[in-house]
Amino acid sequence: MIKKSNLVAIYLRLSEEDYDVTNGRDGLLKEESDRIANQRKLIDNYLKKRNEFSRCQFKEYRDDGFPGTNFERPDFQKMLRDAESGKIDTIVFKDYSRLGRNFLGVGRYLEEILPELELRVISINDGYDSNNILETSEGISIPMRNLINDYYVKDLSKKVKSAIKSRQTRGQFISAYSIFGYKKASLDKHQLIIDEETAPIIKKIFQYALDGLNGTCIAKKLYELEILTPAWYSGQSKKRTYEIDQKSIWTSAKIMKILRDQRYTGDIRY
Repeated sequence: MIKKSNLVAIYLRLSEEDYDVTNGRDGLLKEESDRIANQRKLIDNYLKKRNEFSRCQFKEYRDDGFPGTNFERPDFQKMLRDAESGKIDTIVFKDYSRLGRNFLGVGRYLEEILPELELRVISINDGYDSNNILETSEGISIPMRNLINDYYVKDLSKKVKSAIKSRQTRGQFISAYSIFGYKKASLDKHQLIIDEETAPIIKKIFQYALDGLNGTCIAKKLYELEILTPAWYSGQSKKRTYEIDQKSIWTSAKIMKILRDQRYTGDIRY
């Protein structure tokens, strides 16, 4: 039976798996079209060109930063609940990979869960519309496309682990955050260089320790000298984010964390 659309859900998803492995989350997208804004534009253009959607109501669901292998995404689950309660009757997304990248999971949703909810499903780039599935051979290609998406994630996982291990072997810095007194080099985020502004604070802390002061006394000294904390420096620039806790006051625990950090001896620790 052909299902008429009245309440249309627009589903968008983007995650780390869509970025270049060599560049990481701050790098370039493998496909520029995967951006949330471009997914939205693609879907909007598709809906505007079809008269059948001219009187429909639309609701957007977006999961930004969630992998395709995880189906417990907040907006994805909210979309299913809205389908159960009759708030939507059609789902539109860019392609199968936006729905998910797990072969069995995507197949289960396309062939069992969504049909049971009596939802019309449209995957634009795959040319799939559940309204027309019986009139085309598209149903045959669904498992194959999902299998390819599933393999893509597993292959990507291996490449990511291999890239990380390679960087570790070369002694490169791979943590998301630098340590206080250092900063990431502007041309190579896997290299730490001395932060001329905060390094003197680290030197002062170690000198106080060599003079026999404990963590509490050192924290008190820094407070009396009005020396600013890592949290303060982090707040002044988005490029500065340190592993040390975000409290804007020196504490014994914070001092001891610095003194016990092996990386201040010049080692790289993972």
